[in-house]
Amino acid sequence: FYAPDGERIPLIYYYAWHFLGAQIKSLSCVTAWPAQVALSWMTSFSIVLFLAALAVRISGKVAAGYALILMATLGRLAILVPHFMGPRWDYLLSSSLAILDNLYVQLSWAPQHMFAALSSVMLLVLISRALLAPQLRWCYATVAGMIAAIGFGASVWVGGVLLVLTLPAILLALWRLRIDYARWWAPLLLAMGVCVVFALPVLSAVTSGPDISSGFPLAFKLYHATNLFEQETLPRTIAHVALFWLQVLPLSFGVVYILGLFAVFFYAPQEQETKIFRLLSMAVIITGLLAVQWVQSVIMNNDFGWRSVAVPGMLLLIWAAVALIDMYHSFACWHCKLFLLRCRSALVALIWMGIGVGLMVTLGIVGWPRPPGNLLTPEQLAWHQDLYHQREAWSAVREHTSPGDLVQNNSDIYATVITAWAGPVSVALFADRPVAYTDPESVNVFAHPYTKEQKDMQKAAVQALFVAQPEPDALLYARDTLRIKAL
Repeated sequence: FYAPDGERIPLIYYYAWHFLGAQIKSLSCVTAWPAQVALSWMTSFSIVLFLAALAVRISGKVAAGYALILMATLGRLAILVPHFMGPRWDYLLSSSLAILDNLYVQLSWAPQHMFAALSSVMLLVLISRALLAPQLRWCYATVAGMIAAIGFGASVWVGGVLLVLTLPAILLALWRLRIDYARWWAPLLLAMGVCVVFALPVLSAVTSGPDISSGFPLAFKLYHATNLFEQETLPRTIAHVALFWLQVLPLSFGVVYILGLFAVFFYAPQEQETKIFRLLSMAVIITGLLAVQWVQSVIMNNDFGWRSVAVPGMLLLIWAAVALIDMYHSFACWHCKLFLLRCRSALVALIWMGIGVGLMVTLGIVGWPRPPGNLLTPEQLAWHQDLYHQREAWSAVREHTSPGDLVQNNSDIYATVITAWAGPVSVALFADRPVAYTDPESVNVFAHPYTKEQKDMQKAAVQALFVAQPEPDALLYARDTLRIKAL
């Protein structure tokens, strides 16, 4: 991603998921791109099937697993706003900056963060089980420490910051269980020690960053819930607080949010392990969503909020699946039996209406049924055809450079005409050599120990190479300082 003055960055700030991808690459002898695609699919299937299995474990019914898989495919209701109310209300009510991504969008976009979210859910399951098996508490403590470390290694936001922010609520939930704390102090210290040891690489990368005066990556800031009005007065700020729960979350997660929240508060499981997991789920869902609402990352965007919502989102998905299947059986495990018995027909109808609307959104996103004709304009088609020549260019590069040599491509080309965001598509698809500079987003995210001035200077140096008549000094700087071997 970034090689300042010819040096190499030894470690990015999250590495665990990419490290697994490197193992797939080495064992299967494929290039990095198919290895990453394969690991993305494997991560997605693993997460969905684990959550489905957990729903089956809680409800005791196999149908809950199928219900979870069905609900995991539901799209965001916010996508329907412009169709029903027009583009103006789409901007006012559900702008792209306000709406949060659901599970399958996150899996396709940021599988490493979802890997960390799965680690957090697994940690709650492990705690629920460990409290009932004190004779194995040392084993559970060791595994819990490793799970926490791997979640932190995969995503500092999800497996690190969010876990710390939800920790007080988890401890409060454990206090309510009236457990014998004296027996768990030593295993807890062991778990923390194991976590620190396995998290040392990422801790080293994070703490070796620039001076704090260059900007702290997190800020205490209220989530901007709507564009109808700003937060300049107290009443409007309170309205933004309320709209986050009443507008942003329902438009983001639809029936999963409503049904999952209802279940986590009113479901009354019989098994002690499930009772503990429900209490921990409640703590993490509420505090996790509060963290998303009040804490934001400010490096480039609110990536913390967009990714951290995956943990409460997964837990809501589990409990929503459990609630849906229990609607067709007895209500012995619910606090509000009389209400559910009286309103069962209406509730089931409303739930399936919500599921149907979510499925319609998903079908619209994937473009089924696809409209006839070519969706690309002639200009876009020409850009796509031109991109294919990059394959030949990188093939020529391999003839003249060794695998460890730095090769630099034009970081600005294809930035927005091929992908929906300014991504380094030619490097991602065809390159098998390191580059001195990829793109602003990747460098800001991964080149953590370097200041903004260093990154901007290198970007300008690379841009100076790809002009009609590059200056000799620019070429000499690229060769002698940045140590680039080929352009």
